[in-house]
Amino acid sequence: MAKRKRSNGEGSLYKRRGTGPWWVAWVDHVGKRKTKNTRTTDKATAQQYLARKLDEVAQRRLGLVDANTDAYTAAGKRPIADHIREYLEDCRLHDQAPRAINEKQRHLMRLVDVTGIEHLGDLTVEVLSGEMKRLLDTDHSARTANFCRQSAVAFMNWCNKYGRVAQNPLSIVPKLDERRDRRRVRRALNEEELERLFKVACAHGRGAYYIVAYFAGLRRGDLCGLKWSDVDLENDTLTIRVHVGKARREDILPLHPQAIEALRTIRPTSPHPDTIGQMPVFPKQVTTLTVLKDLHRAGLARRVLYGPEDQEVTPTQAGELREQGYKVRVKYDTRDAEGRCVDFHALRTTLGTQLARKGVAPQLAQKLMRHSDYRTTLSHYTALQIADTRKAVAALPDVALPGEKENVGAEPTEEGDHPGEALATQSSNGSAKQGVLGATARDEARPERLTGRDQKSSKSAGKHAIMRRGAKRCEKAGEGTRTLNIQLGRLTLYH
Repeated sequence: MAKRKRSNGEGSLYKRRGTGPWWVAWVDHVGKRKTKNTRTTDKATAQQYLARKLDEVAQRRLGLVDANTDAYTAAGKRPIADHIREYLEDCRLHDQAPRAINEKQRHLMRLVDVTGIEHLGDLTVEVLSGEMKRLLDTDHSARTANFCRQSAVAFMNWCNKYGRVAQNPLSIVPKLDERRDRRRVRRALNEEELERLFKVACAHGRGAYYIVAYFAGLRRGDLCGLKWSDVDLENDTLTIRVHVGKARREDILPLHPQAIEALRTIRPTSPHPDTIGQMPVFPKQVTTLTVLKDLHRAGLARRVLYGPEDQEVTPTQAGELREQGYKVRVKYDTRDAEGRCVDFHALRTTLGTQLARKGVAPQLAQKLMRHSDYRTTLSHYTALQIADTRKAVAALPDVALPGEKENVGAEPTEEGDHPGEALATQSSNGSAKQGVLGATARDEARPERLTGRDQKSSKSAGKHAIMRRGAKRCEKAGEGTRTLNIQLGRLTLYH
């Protein structure tokens, strides 16, 4: 058997056990030894294969070829479902919200199933744009299509970050305008509607749940994870822990006196005070159906009955259908005349709107609502109506018009009169005209040619005469005599 020689940077060509196909060995651009079976017994062909590998190594060392090309190629050959599964595992590792992970998985797997893509290279701009168009054509909203785009772009960003693709081609896909196609628009409750809702909730033992949710701006998930150790009734604060809040950060919120009183009434008493801190504040969560029933009792929702063919029926017809063995479905319609709806999350919209009506700064409202951007608070959680804008316009001060003033041509008689009024009066009586004519006559009598500076002085002579005639004498100060503020009168005259 021929003895193999140590490679000198040109690679090695050998046969194992002296027979069989040729093997090649070389050192790659990072210094790692590579071996490959050429699957041929022709030495010349094996040498050509080795020469090509050595040429690729040289190009990568010189920077002529991207060294990550091999990694991109290997990742592109794997099924895209494997990449999606690893991406979701990484999201769970970074403690993202389970609901957000489920939404990403739903959108990505639907994209793969509908379009039939199998590899990363198949996920192109055309594929994503076509899927967004299909969602719109199948009566989905623009927000749903944007969620699909957001999930796909985030997935490809992750692939680019971990060296699976060279770049993210989906980042150029534009978002759709959600404002033109909003299917669910929440409205804010007024004070009377809030009182009715709180009255119904208190009558059924759920008053504290609604009151704390409104005054603290809590979401349903915040209420579910709230414990008594997070409530400080002495300092009137409430803490949203990192693992509870949507933003995955700790927030400390002030408590309204009504919310404090509601929490005091439901705080449990135990012989072991240390155990109370680990108890949930609301052990029994209020379901969506219960909220709809409370809204119906408060007069904020309409109870609708549907027959077996999805047609709306009256309560009498519903009773007859039940007697005949048909199933009658019950739905609650919370939409108003403008198509705006009310649900449990509308309490946050009500809070944001009330803060805006009270003149709270947007940055402070953002802090109370726990949004990362104040524009979210203004665009989605502030529902001001025409009555609010009418109050804002009514608060503007009146502007005095010329026809509304009395005694416009009278001379000022009190010290508080504005000097501009005296100048305007003199100008209206003709004295200003005489001063201007006198200055013009003097300028015409000059035989010599005036310079630009002299011309400017001559033109302003008439204006100075008006100021001197309209000025009011004051008490002497030292050797000279002072007039009123000439500069203010000048500005008034120019107006």
